[in-house]
Amino acid sequence: MGIDKFQQTEGLLRCPLCKDGLRMEGASLRCGKGHCFDISAKGYVCFLPGGKPSGRYNRAFFESRRRILEAGFYDHILEGIQSLSGLRQAKVILDTGCGEGYYAKRLREELDACVLGLDYSQDGIRLAASGGNRVCWMAADLANIPLRDHRAECVLNLFTPANYGEFGRVLATGGLLVKAIPGPEHLAELREQVRGRLRRVAHSEQPVASYFAAHFHMEEQFRLTRTLPLSREQLPELLRMTPLLFGLEPQALLDLRLPAVTIDAELLIGRAKR
Repeated sequence: MGIDKFQQTEGLLRCPLCKDGLRMEGASLRCGKGHCFDISAKGYVCFLPGGKPSGRYNRAFFESRRRILEAGFYDHILEGIQSLSGLRQAKVILDTGCGEGYYAKRLREELDACVLGLDYSQDGIRLAASGGNRVCWMAADLANIPLRDHRAECVLNLFTPANYGEFGRVLATGGLLVKAIPGPEHLAELREQVRGRLRRVAHSEQPVASYFAAHFHMEEQFRLTRTLPLSREQLPELLRMTPLLFGLEPQALLDLRLPAVTIDAELLIGRAKR
């Protein structure tokens, strides 16, 4: 399954070096100019030159994120995405900034579609590919997506930076862009506990929504919010997977008590401007 699943990408991928189309030859993807990218037996391809380091977004970060997501804290967001009729009709879905692959895996289990997961972190992609699944994973640069023009019918961009130029290029005519951004109450309990230790506690994602609307036709925007109990064992996992706390030393978090946490998101649904 690890290598063979890339047969479903026939006619979809392009070389990030010369932009020529990629075809599958054995256990590799090769373009007409001879650039070659090996498919790992685990089921992913690295398109990053020189093996870029993952930095803070390393294996420990994504392992903690996987445990939190698999515990159901973000299920209401997944359900909101699954309810979109445009996504359910898509035959090619690209999850950008997929990390450990929670959303891409769930969608591939439910939908009859070619699902591709892309992230800059090789640690995240390796973790996503572990255990075997039908998603085609790619370690690649969001500014140089290895997908041919207008091949994706849906692009997901969930709690991660966007590249609207590339999204517009790879989306098919009428294609759907689904972006999730933190809502005003996202992690409100945690923000309250660390108040005074962060440079900025109050936050607004309105500029992100405005920027989205400037590049894509905003068809729909809705909010998904849920507050769930958090166990003492889950708290360290949440802290490790929260970029909000990247600037704090671990010792500064030892006194935190968080019996519940709110996961609040705005879903922005748009279509490419042509």
